[in-house]
Amino acid sequence: MNLTPVFLVVAIVAVLPSVSGSCSVDAPNVERPVWPPPGSTWTVNLKLSGSLGSGVREATFESLGEVDWHGRRVMGNYMRGGAHAYFDAERRIVASARDGKPIQTYHPYEALYDWPLFAGKSWPSEFQLKIYDRIRRST
Repeated sequence: MNLTPVFLVVAIVAVLPSVSGSCSVDAPNVERPVWPPPGSTWTVNLKLSGSLGSGVREATFESLGEVDWHGRRVMGNYMRGGAHAYFDAERRIVASARDGKPIQTYHPYEALYDWPLFAGKSWPSEFQLKIYDRIRRST
């Protein structure tokens, strides 16, 4: 009976727990936003709940790259359905518009992200939301 393979397996099994135990597993993080190139598309599945509505919907976006919006350099995204969304360089939303007219503006912005991102991180986002459609209807 050849015992060498058995001792080899026992030695590997004995060493593996100590090798894997010495490795540290860092939580994944993202240091900064990386914008997709102009013309890129992506789809977001939204599960909504709260005072502004609830349900499930899908939104498809196309990157427009850096654009000018009301005198400010922002990253533009076209949303299927005709609206545009505008974000600052840190990927914080500043406005949405249709046909060049604002639908909503966020002052100073809505902090959708706070860089660097990592698992378990949370942050506050205080902003004033101005909804233009409601303003037009009330006048």
